Amino acid sequence: YQRRVRGQFPFAQKTLHALKDQVLSGCFKMPQHITKELQDLLLRMLHRDVAKRITVEEILNHPWIKLDDDLDECFEETRIVSFVWDGPVRESVYITGDFYDWKRKIPLQRVKDRNSIWYVGEIEIPVGTYQYKFIVDNVWMCDVSKPMVEDRYNNINNLINISSFSEHNKFEPLYSSGVFHMDF
Repeated sequence: YQRRVRGQFPFAQKTLHALKDQVLSGCFKMPQHITKELQDLLLRMLHRDVAKRITVEEILNHPWIKLDDDLDECFEETRIVSFVWDGPVRESVYITGDFYDWKRKIPLQRVKDRNSIWYVGEIEIPVGTYQYKFIVDNVWMCDVSKPMVEDRYNNINNLINISSFSEHNKFEPLYSSGVFHMDF
């Protein structure tokens, strides 16, 4: 059988020298839409210390390689979700949420038309229900026009349900985020 993983190369730089530096540093972005088994395999294959790198025999016996042919088990079902912030902004807008365990803040891109300015972006996230917030000029904020929920720490967050029924979830001026695609 054959397993396919789509996306971008883990290392990408504009010059050969910069590419060599990045490869030797071992720094790259791990796609979040792939299974933990595949993430483990990639980390072990790309280990910067050759002595600690996984062998071909270990690759062939790795749990991800041993999975059956059903590709649905290899990838979580994801959707591209558009987020828009149309409130006042002085400097910057980000989005964060439990879809990234609150550990990342994704920048929005500024968009301007004749009458207004807003901040927009897209994020690929797995199907599910998530809490999120905007970070506007370093202040954590909710969009009061969207569903909200109180978390276990008594914080009020926006709530979004990403369902599997639609090919592409698009939300009109709702949420914020920068363009963010990590395909592999």
